Amino acid sequence: MSGSITPTVPALPSALQNTQALLSAIASRTQTITDLNPGSIIRTIAESQAAVIEEQGAEVSSLVYQSIIYGAYTAFGISPLSGTSATGNITFITSLSGTPPPVSQNVLIPSGVILQTPGGVQFQTLNYVTLPSGSTNISVGISCLIPGTQGNVAASAISQIINGLSYPLYCANQAPTSGGTNSELPSQTAARFAATVALPGLASPLAVANAAIGVVASGTGEICYYATCLEPWISNPTASALGFSLYVDNGTGSASTSLLSAVSAKINSSPQYRPAGVPWNLYAAVPVTSSVSVSGVMNSQYDSISGTISGAIASGITSYYSSLQFNVPAVQGQIAASIGNAVPGVLSSLSVQLNGGASAVVASPSGRVILSSLSIGLQ
Repeated sequence: MSGSITPTVPALPSALQNTQALLSAIASRTQTITDLNPGSIIRTIAESQAAVIEEQGAEVSSLVYQSIIYGAYTAFGISPLSGTSATGNITFITSLSGTPPPVSQNVLIPSGVILQTPGGVQFQTLNYVTLPSGSTNISVGISCLIPGTQGNVAASAISQIINGLSYPLYCANQAPTSGGTNSELPSQTAARFAATVALPGLASPLAVANAAIGVVASGTGEICYYATCLEPWISNPTASALGFSLYVDNGTGSASTSLLSAVSAKINSSPQYRPAGVPWNLYAAVPVTSSVSVSGVMNSQYDSISGTISGAIASGITSYYSSLQFNVPAVQGQIAASIGNAVPGVLSSLSVQLNGGASAVVASPSGRVILSSLSIGLQ
């Protein structure tokens, strides 16, 4: 007997088909096909199923939008940047006080020993090392288990050994750990994409600024996420300064010397991204700090997940501030709208205090408004 049999599985019914079947079943029992009074069985079922259909439609629209965006990113070689883990060194020692006693035997310290700060930020050793007999301490490289800036801890912050040692030792990092960076926000990826697309117009102020976006400081992972190019002589013909000034920002409202050097090398590289022979200056952004205080009353059905709601609000506000470019104000009403979009239908009342009562926080042409503090109180 030749040939093969391919089993087939019927597709699951859609939410619309389920709704139609439920309404038909109810109508056959109640003899009331169009009972749409509040509280009726048909209306209750219809509303619940319609909510599912609406959610499915929103999910499909979101997936289509994402596929378009990421398809465009791929065409230009852009991909979201992952966070990096902080690294440093840890010293294992026989005692943290007095005169440490030497070990009487060789002590093997394996790779992967888990250490942590009192706050729970965990690290692991990167190599096998041996504490020789007669010694009191030895150092080894470590890396944070979770990428992000939370791994950049101060000296002496790592003090707990979780597992991995068969000999009683203590630990301490004699120097701060560094190099931990957060994963790129969607708005930051979009900014790099927009800058890449705009690059063909070389030597224009917009192209100069876009050339700086996405530059990475060697050895630190610091990235230029925002840039603006100003020509002061245009607005003030009597200004003594000719040429242009380029202001860059790593996302925190500032930029390190290393990042400024990397941007300078990029602008001066071949092909040059600036007009030949035109003088220019490079500066870190001028930050304008903004504090936000949020208070609100949740609808009762969300009381059990207040922590999740607070996290969603914080994420929405953070995303709003990350979208602010140079010379763009932070506006109280827009912040309230970003909260509403982050937790639709959750809050019955909302109050947003911006810098103690301001309706907006304004930045200069060479500066960005950044979020300095955030407090959220929900009832």
